Amino acid sequence: MRLIIIGCVKTKRAGSELVPARELYTSPLWCKRRAYAEASGAHWLILSAEHGLILPDRRIATYDTRITAVRALRRGRTWWHSVVRERLWQLARAVPDRALTLEVHAGAPYVERLREAASLIPATIEIQAPLARLQIGEQLRWYATRREGA
Repeated sequence: MRLIIIGCVKTKRAGSELVPARELYTSPLWCKRRAYAEASGAHWLILSAEHGLILPDRRIATYDTRITAVRALRRGRTWWHSVVRERLWQLARAVPDRALTLEVHAGAPYVERLREAASLIPATIEIQAPLARLQIGEQLRWYATRREGA
């Protein structure tokens, strides 16, 4: 089973009201990631530094947590890792052969933390991160070329 995972971004709506997570983030990069995920026809989730792995329709408020604040597993497991690990395990159990392919559209720190959480699950999880090492401008160009080819 293929899932697209898109990482949250710093730029968010102002205010304290709860909104669907897909509408909370507002940067141009987020808009490209979201459009790519929605156009893919695949199921997609958001990898949030504050909430872990969440559905796009989950209602959340603005927050200011950064993924770099989530400690690596080698320094100790965190709440975030536990939540993400449990969500990945739920997803893997729903797949007959327990084989997930995660196409991750997020920065390298998000991909690293996701890999750490996935390594603790008794399932086959392939993590593809085509943009993890690209700068924001390069990522925006990548999405532009995919849109043109669609």
